[in-house]
Parts: sequence; structure tokens; C-alpha cells
Amino acid sequence: MRTIFATTYHGFDVGTFEKWIPSTTPFYAVYSTDCYCNYPIIGLFLSTGALKLAGSFFLFFLYLALFESINALLFYRLLGFLNIQNKWIYTLLFVLLPSTLSGGALWGQIDHIGLTFLLILLILLARIYQNNKLKQTTSRWYYLSIGGLFYLAIFTKQLLVFPLFPIGIAILLILYSRKNIKESMYLSLIMLAGFLVPFMAFETWLSYPETYRFTHYQRILETGSDHMDIISGNGITIWQLFFQNLEAPSTGEIVAFLSPKLIGLGLTFFLSAWLFFSYIKLSFRTESVAFQLGLLCLIIAVFNLTFNLFLTGTHERYLFYFYPFLILAFLGLRNLPDLFKKYDLALFFIGSIGYGLFVLAILKGWLKVDNMHVNTAYHKMITITHLLIFIRLVFIIRKIRTYKV
Repeated sequence: MRTIFATTYHGFDVGTFEKWIPSTTPFYAVYSTDCYCNYPIIGLFLSTGALKLAGSFFLFFLYLALFESINALLFYRLLGFLNIQNKWIYTLLFVLLPSTLSGGALWGQIDHIGLTFLLILLILLARIYQNNKLKQTTSRWYYLSIGGLFYLAIFTKQLLVFPLFPIGIAILLILYSRKNIKESMYLSLIMLAGFLVPFMAFETWLSYPETYRFTHYQRILETGSDHMDIISGNGITIWQLFFQNLEAPSTGEIVAFLSPKLIGLGLTFFLSAWLFFSYIKLSFRTESVAFQLGLLCLIIAVFNLTFNLFLTGTHERYLFYFYPFLILAFLGLRNLPDLFKKYDLALFFIGSIGYGLFVLAILKGWLKVDNMHVNTAYHKMITITHLLIFIRLVFIIRKIRTYKV
């Protein structure tokens, strides 16, 4: 795909990576400069560092495309745990998702590299689900790797915190459902070490102002842009249904002291709490690997859709992780009788195609009316479609609670 769309990329994002390059000499001092550089260190290595090493946009895009191929292999491997017969068909569906193509390597961003870490985490979890009595040494290596992968993901992009949250809950449920509490505590410490060793190594190596005493992540969070203070940054959010100007402030009171920003935060919090409570209750239903993986992927997908729909200031690519995990959820839970209807598949298909074309339209500038304005009619249509998908997925989760699996 990269060879077909050789000149297609997001000029601002890739151009920003290029602008950061002078501040990375030496790399360890990048956060001591006046560079905006609002990516954590791993993300900075994977974006600006890779572009600096590649020396050209073409090689940088090939490097990004390599991770698309790795993701396809990882996805194919995951399907093996779900007892899928024609794995290559679903892998091809995953690869050809318009949202995956448009929002990942084609855009010039590194979100799909974050997906690589998430898919590896799911494979490790599947192995743990599959083998309740792993050899002690193997089990410890798995948990050490999980800790390391959490570090890589968190310090790649802030957006990855959202899918990591339900994965973290899944890991804790596995650990503390074990009969041997002493071993669970030991594995927890090993996992923590897997996170802390690279964390301490990088924080020791990096140079940054004393204002940020604990970690350079403080700088990332404190100097980050105030995305939530506007209605939408081209994101799939319900708030653009009520405001014509996407850049209108989201902090203005609309009901009593409540603003779109506060209402969005409240809705996201309560819906997420319900979602995770439901997941914890359902996760003890069966030891089936397909069910456990399918359920976890469903929770990741719905959590991703929740914050996209209800928070203010979201961007178009924030929904990037939704459809890959929705596919995995569907395949993992497909054997539950009458859970998914034919119209669900039609709705998901329309949503995935529509969203992918929406991201591509943003990338290509097709929705621009002039240099300052975009046509928001398509934004509203895609938002309504995904609001319907959200409502349907909530009913599906409620329906799973009635099954005896």
C-alpha cells in the first residue's frame, strides 16, 4: 500500500517529527531543550529517532510499513487461540481495514507500532490462559515480558494508556485468582521489575529540568496541548452534533455549572466503571481461551469507543484501535448463540468503511471548505453511526451476562 500511495502522508505530523530532529543531538538532552517534543522517550525514538536514522521520508515510510506486516503476523497468531479455521481470510480483513490503512503507516504516525505491543501482550495472555500450569520459569519470563511491554507501550504514546487499562485488569484477575497467593505476589513483583528496570534506566540516562523530579513523563503531560478545551479536533464525539464550530470552547457552561468538557468526563467515568465492573463479573464465567480473549477485546474496543464518543477534543485517529479489537471480539465470542445479529455485522461493516474513508478524507484534505474550515456533515454522520454501534455493543455486553458459558 505504501508503494501505491507513495506521496500520501500527513504533512503536519511527519513534518513535526522532522522539526524535532535538531533537538535530538544529543538524544538524552532532548527534554532539556525548548523543543515541544511531546512524545515520551520510546515514542520519540520510534518517530523522530527513526526518521533521523532513515535519512529520508521514503525509508521512514518503509520502516512504518514493516510494522504493518508484523501486526498481520501477530494477528494471524492470535487467531490460532480463537480456533479459527480460515485465519488468512480474517488476517486479510484486518490488514485491509480502511481505518488501519489510513490511520497507521499511510498517515505517517506510530499508532500501529503501539498496536504491535498490544497484540504481543494479548498473545502472552492467551498463552497464560491456555496453560494454567505453566512451568515456573516460563511463567516468570512471561510476566517479566508483560512488565517490559507495558513500559514500551506507555512510553510510546499517551493514547495507549486506554487499551492498557483493561489489559491490566485482566492480568490482575489472572494473578489473584490463583490458589497460590505467594506465587501470585512473586509474579507481580517480577512484572513490576520488568516495568521498573527500563523505566529507571531511561530516567537515569535522560537529562531534563529539575522541575520534573520523578520522570520526563511529567513534562509530556504538563506541556501537552489542551485538546479537551475545544469541542473536537476532527474526532468522533457526540459534542460536534450540537456545535457547528469544532474549535468552539468546551468549557462554557450549558446547564447550571456543567460544560461539555465536564459532562463528557462524567459520562466517560461512569460508563467505563460499568464496563469494567461487567468485565470483572464475566471473566470468571469460564476458562475458555476464546471466550476470555474475545471478552477482553470487546471491553478494550468499547472502552476505546466510549472515550472517543463522550470526551471533548478528541482527534480523528483516536478510534484507531477500535476495529482491530472489535474483529477479535467478534471471533472470540462467535460461538455464543444468537449474540451477534446479521444487522450487527452490517452496522460494523458500514462503520469501519465509513470511519476509514473519514480518516482518509482528513488525510487528503477532501473535507476542507477553505484553509480555515471543514465540512462537518460527514463528521456528524460518522458520529451518529458510531453512537448506534456503541448502543448496540452495550446491549451485547448486557446479553453476555445472561449466558451460562
